[in-house]
Amino acid sequence: MPRVPAPLLTVAAIFSVQFGSAIARLHFDEVGPTGAATLRLVFAAVILVIAVRPKVRHWTRQQWLAAVVLGFALAGMNSLIYLAVNLIPLGGAVTLEFMGPLVVALAQTRRWRDALWAVVALAGVLLLGFGSSGSIALGGVVLAFGAAAFWAGYILASSTAGRLIEGSTGWWWRSWWRPSSSRRSGRAGRRRPSPSILGSP
Repeated sequence: MPRVPAPLLTVAAIFSVQFGSAIARLHFDEVGPTGAATLRLVFAAVILVIAVRPKVRHWTRQQWLAAVVLGFALAGMNSLIYLAVNLIPLGGAVTLEFMGPLVVALAQTRRWRDALWAVVALAGVLLLGFGSSGSIALGGVVLAFGAAAFWAGYILASSTAGRLIEGSTGWWWRSWWRPSSSRRSGRAGRRRPSPSILGSP
């Protein structure tokens, strides 16, 4: 099977994440931000359990620790960005959230060309952020920056987990762990899911 170019995978991942956030935003009235995050991650975990059939009985303590850290990073990232989107426009929230991976890219770059591209992306993020019209809730901005910090932590934790956990099992674990973490970190303000949402595809 031919390897897929990394830039294409990056664009596909960005599209998937942001499209999912836009869809989840439509259900905030029924389940709330953290409820939408939990449902999205639970469904992902169930699909991966069926597809991967993880074998975790022989994991070492180091592997468990890496998986737990990764799960918390994902739970924080998803919960905070959904809470931010509930207060400020989706475009502004995800623009601020992208500061996380951009900072990681700038910190880890070793070539001036890579740094230049990261700076260009950072400039685009700033232009999009300052181009917003009207007032923006400060709480939403703080939550979006918090999501950015968790995204940066996710990148670092994912790298560690990828080295320690072979195959797709690590993907399953982080998807399983983050819904439970999201439930614990976002009980305040979460609404009870309605039967119509739980039953929708």
